[in-house]
Amino acid sequence: MTPTLDGSSLVLSQIFDTSATRLFDAWTSREEWQAWIGPKGVTCDVPMLNATVGGEYCVIMHTPNGEVRVAGVFREVSPPNRIVFTWGAEGDPTRQSLVTIDLESLGERTRLTLRQDGLGSADVRDEHAKGWTGAFAKLAAHVARGAA
Repeated sequence: MTPTLDGSSLVLSQIFDTSATRLFDAWTSREEWQAWIGPKGVTCDVPMLNATVGGEYCVIMHTPNGEVRVAGVFREVSPPNRIVFTWGAEGDPTRQSLVTIDLESLGERTRLTLRQDGLGSADVRDEHAKGWTGAFAKLAAHVARGAA
């Protein structure tokens, strides 16, 4: 994984041993997202995911310190190469960021690049970097199992 830290924006890039279509599906299917989303050691419920432009999602993260609810709206859904959605604390319009997922086919592998803008501070950016890094490890294991 290659992290790039620039102010309050975060860029993570990782190559996965699967197709862009397979990764795209893992990001846009409610059942699949629920199987891997969230930092290491955190389980999540995804009661709602409508991966269409204007569609909404909700993620409930079960942490040792309680429940964290994240929600957002899909801004772009372009199979199998790009997904853009807002990400933030459910019900708090002051704590919203924008996540862009780009998928680049490399034959039988795919480079996934995540960019998250609008995190507000380097500390918040760094916390999100840890969370996404853990989620990417879970995503890699998920697609390796061939789960669908």
